[in-house]
Amino acid sequence: MLTINILVSANEVIIPVATHFYALQGLTTLLARLDLIQKKINPQLKITGILATRHNPRTNLGKEVIEAIHNFGPPVFETVISEAIRVAEAPAMGKTIIDYFPKGISAEQYRNLAEEIDGQEVQTAN
Repeated sequence: MLTINILVSANEVIIPVATHFYALQGLTTLLARLDLIQKKINPQLKITGILATRHNPRTNLGKEVIEAIHNFGPPVFETVISEAIRVAEAPAMGKTIIDYFPKGISAEQYRNLAEEIDGQEVQTAN
């Protein structure tokens, strides 16, 4: 219920999707719920984009999932967030990744995402 309440009151949503198989199934369900919320309760809710996360570029599955999310319809960010232990460690230390390990690739990726959102340069599937 908390998630639905948040989406009802939100203006925009970014959908993080781990580049794993089961995440695609979850994305299908989430998009259906977002569509319902947009149609029945909050027509102003905008999907800003889908963000590929926990990505391992060395796996075929990761590449396939990134390719697949482009077929779901909403915009997909060019920025991809890699799998990294430091990203998992940061919240345990009460910090963001940018504060915890500012020179790391993950911090750079999140800064790139912020710039991409600021510039609204999101790729569309159409």
